[in-house]
Amino acid sequence: AVVSTQSTWGQYAQSRARMTTKAIYSICLILLASIVSSERAPSSKYGSNTVDGKGYNSGLVGGSGYNPGTIGGSGYNPGHVNNDGREEAPCHTLVAFTASRATAYSRGRPGQLVFERTLTNLGGGWSGATGQFAAPYSGTYHFSWSALSPAHKQLKLALIRNGQEQAASWAEQTGYQTASGSAILTLRRGDTVYLYVEEGEVYEPSTTNRGYATFTGYRVG
Repeated sequence: AVVSTQSTWGQYAQSRARMTTKAIYSICLILLASIVSSERAPSSKYGSNTVDGKGYNSGLVGGSGYNPGTIGGSGYNPGHVNNDGREEAPCHTLVAFTASRATAYSRGRPGQLVFERTLTNLGGGWSGATGQFAAPYSGTYHFSWSALSPAHKQLKLALIRNGQEQAASWAEQTGYQTASGSAILTLRRGDTVYLYVEEGEVYEPSTTNRGYATFTGYRVG
């Protein structure tokens, strides 16, 4: 009878041990699932591809979406040019220019506006002889301009990129009014930007060398 009782107690102890082991195993699985869930990207209505592979993808490693081109893939690459003529990683080369006082032959008729003086020309993109800016690097550029209309005449100035109007400004016919504007353009290397007189003419004083017409541009990124 003593042996039978010990045998029954041993079986009971083994059964309890197996149940405890299963319980511990189940708890471990629950904890593991909780940890994995907490490491997933937070959900939002816009989506996130950090874990799920959805939404915005910077393209730095791969996948779809915007790709700045710093490693590879498609998309905009604000880089500089190496010896092979290819653009590399982003750079911060300073590009800026300012020109002043419209020339006599360009300010009195419809056509491209050319300037007598170049006040600043950093980065080599501005040509005073042609009145055109050719982007030496791909990037984002800011342009601004200002000019006066003559007495009793209107003036319409347009900012042109590669032969296409991007922005325009207007001065009324009352005369000596300012036609000014600004624009931010994303350019590829070699894109050309200039001002064009579409209507009227630009006023510059004949008694002094002061320039009222100005054209400025610089790279912002």
